[in-house]
Amino acid sequence: MRNHACNVKTTTISRARSIDATRNWVYDTEIDFLERYSKPLVTTMQPIDDEQLVTTYTSFRHETGASADSILVNPFLRNRFLDMVRRQTGEVEEEPVLRRLLNLRKRQRLPRR
Repeated sequence: MRNHACNVKTTTISRARSIDATRNWVYDTEIDFLERYSKPLVTTMQPIDDEQLVTTYTSFRHETGASADSILVNPFLRNRFLDMVRRQTGEVEEEPVLRRLLNLRKRQRLPRR
């Protein structure tokens, strides 16, 4: 039983040894860990429309002169761009917005000037 309890994080090993750990305690600890640190599978954020993203990109490019590549690479520009997107469309996730921006750039749907 003690070997099974040693698979738990080091902070809980001493506790497991002091209470003579059982499989149920280790299993409950794993469940608690998963419930505490796992992300929900369903997101409540709204998807962004291509036209909205192009409009936001155009106004951002007009203000800063930054290209889509600069937005994707530079963390400062990326955060400013995402803030602008969130102000205009509501709460959105970072990864889908940046992926869509990259896809629009690859399909040459973004204005050059």
